[in-house]
Amino acid sequence: MKSFQTIIEEQLQIVKERDEIITAEEFSMICEKEMYRPPGEKWYSKHRSLSGPGVKVGAAVAAGLTVGLYGWYRKATDKCVQRCGGMKGRSATKCMALCNMNASKHVLDKIKANKGKLASIKDPEKRAKATSDLNREYEKWQDRYEKYKDRAQSTTVMMSQMD
Repeated sequence: MKSFQTIIEEQLQIVKERDEIITAEEFSMICEKEMYRPPGEKWYSKHRSLSGPGVKVGAAVAAGLTVGLYGWYRKATDKCVQRCGGMKGRSATKCMALCNMNASKHVLDKIKANKGKLASIKDPEKRAKATSDLNREYEKWQDRYEKYKDRAQSTTVMMSQMD
């Protein structure tokens, strides 16, 4: 089945070839006549087949598998999860908090070490942008460090209260 756009283009070509002059009403009647379909005959758009319930279920399953695989990948590659994998309960929470706190501290140290390299940027606009970007990253990692530090301390206090 031809699309309406294709029918219009074909009819325009025919009119140009015949060198006819017709009104817009006549042209629209010709196009509609070409589009006529007998009653009961189904005519779907070319994307209609992609909207059925089976396709939606398949897309949902694919999305779920993707999220699951991504979660598995994150667990498999996270060094803190690997380091604290055998622990359970509050000791695992404390281990994860300490591990993430140390990792954040390591990133903060690297950012501090690279702040001195900003002086080598000659363009003042680029240097200002780089400085603001570096400060933003430093603040983000500082907040993360503080969060894990508080979590490690609260877990230590809870563990000492239980003893």
